[in-house]
Amino acid sequence: MNDDFYPTVDYKFLKQTLDNSELIEPAFSIGSTTAYVLKGEAPIPKRILLLRESKDSQVDFIYATSIAHKAKFMGELLNWYEKNRNWKDGGYIS
Repeated sequence: MNDDFYPTVDYKFLKQTLDNSELIEPAFSIGSTTAYVLKGEAPIPKRILLLRESKDSQVDFIYATSIAHKAKFMGELLNWYEKNRNWKDGGYIS
């Protein structure tokens, strides 16, 4: 369940960013879920990122932030929040 204080993120933005990342192995899809694996030697459970498209094509703030942290595109995500959701530094701006 989404918290109204935090913005959601567009599924398409996350998918496009992960698809264009040089840190990601080729992805594979099963139904509405796409699995991404970070390059490296760490065990698979630490490197796998699952992205599932929902009916409203939105991803929860907490989950999107964890994906951005693991895939090292937090700056791009924060810029997206500010530009598309009018959200910065922990709250909505006017």
